[in-house]
Parts: sequence; structure tokens; C-alpha cells
Amino acid sequence: MIFANNMEDIESILTRDLLIRSGLEVYTLSIDKKAVTTSHNLVVLADMIINDIVNIQDFVLDFKALIIPGGPYIKQNLNAYQLIQPLIMEFNKHHFLIACICAAPKFLIEAGMIKNKYTAFQCFHAVNNVLYLESKKVVQTKNIITSRSAGTSFAFSFAIIKYLLGRQKLAEIKRKVKF
Repeated sequence: MIFANNMEDIESILTRDLLIRSGLEVYTLSIDKKAVTTSHNLVVLADMIINDIVNIQDFVLDFKALIIPGGPYIKQNLNAYQLIQPLIMEFNKHHFLIACICAAPKFLIEAGMIKNKYTAFQCFHAVNNVLYLESKKVVQTKNIITSRSAGTSFAFSFAIIKYLLGRQKLAEIKRKVKF
């Protein structure tokens, strides 16, 4: 999971929490430094900094998914795409899950990976010849999951859990959190 200064709190922290509750190990990568301040001033520590990855091809093989929360950092940090793009491309090469919420589908758009349908925060809906599904909380096409905003974070997390662990585990997690 990508961490960045000014990431959206709910999209990152809630998603991470639900994935851990489901039994998944969540490894966090910061785009600049280990101590990350969210968009609402919560300080969290990432496990690693992206620039510390020695061999991206080997690194990616240790994981099942790349999860990218949205937030103001996507517009504010011009380096974000250059840092995240090699990860996106490598995860996609292996057909591993790539899940982006809110403004984060912008990274997939810039990488030319949105080809069929998607959803995202409303300001990221101008992709030629691709169906933007504004009313959908989550859209999945093959190994790509996109979601709209902080308000769809539960649906986003549940889609990831279902993709990685199946319907039965998803039902169990929903029962545990009284959803």
C-alpha cells in the first residue's frame, strides 16, 4: 500500500485496517519519507520508502496487490507518478491486483491502463473512449479495482478482500465489523 504526505485518511487507514482484520499482511511504502502526515494531520509510519527498493521486479513478486489511496498529494506532489508508475507497471505485468481510490486512478490513466470502465473522484473522469461510471462505488475490470472517494472506502476495501480472499472471507469480515 502506498503512503504519501497528504493522503486521504479514511482511504488509507480504514482500508489498511480492514485488510489486516481479514488476515492479510499489509506492507506500506512511502513515496518520500517513513513518517507520513495524512490530509487530516495524523502521523503514520510507512514500512519502507519507495526509493529504497533495490530491484523492483523481485520486490513485486513478494506481494499480491498494490493499493493506492487518494488525497491531495496526487495533485501536489509532481514526483508521485514517477515514483509509483514503475510499481504499477510491474504489478500489472504479473496480473496482480492494482486498487486505486478517489484521485489515485489518475496514476492508472497516466499509465494507459484504464481501457474499459472505471470510477474515480469526479475531477478524474475525462478518459477518451472509456466508460466513466460515476454512480458506482467500485468498478472492477480484470485485475484493476477503482473506487470513487473517501465515502466508498468500505466498498473499496471489501472489493479488495473479495478479490484476494473470496466471498466467504468477505462475509466473515463484514460480520466481524457489524457491517
